[in-house]
Amino acid sequence: MIAETTHTPSTPSTAGSSRLKFGSAVATENSNEGQQGGTIADLLVPYFLEVTKELQANGFSVRRYCLLGVLAQEGRPLSMGEIAELMSHTTASTTSIVDRLFAPGYVRRVKGSDRRKTLVELTPKGREFLGKFRDDLAGKLSKLIKERAIKE
Repeated sequence: MIAETTHTPSTPSTAGSSRLKFGSAVATENSNEGQQGGTIADLLVPYFLEVTKELQANGFSVRRYCLLGVLAQEGRPLSMGEIAELMSHTTASTTSIVDRLFAPGYVRRVKGSDRRKTLVELTPKGREFLGKFRDDLAGKLSKLIKERAIKE
């Protein structure tokens, strides 16, 4: 697990904040600690904003990309309920996301062993997009980390 969220007790200095631990660096939401520089969060926030923009440029939302990732990670067709649970969404919103990925051919619906249950799986097109986008993101993150190391 990359990040571990811990909720700190309400004290005057930490009231209403949650601390995210990234290895030895700690960033606090709603505080000035992250503004001093030097935290992983300072590095990752602009990266994730760039990722979001690139997804949008490719006609994707973060939720659609995450759904493809869930299907790839599980490695088997999943029901709407399973996807919803893994993504912490309602089944209705998951169905909407699947519909948007189904039309251009990134996922397909297949019948399960129980004919009443429809499963969703990645298509070769979905795997290809996910692979290319992940490779591109990994390269950009690696470059960002190297640039950060050079500055230090």
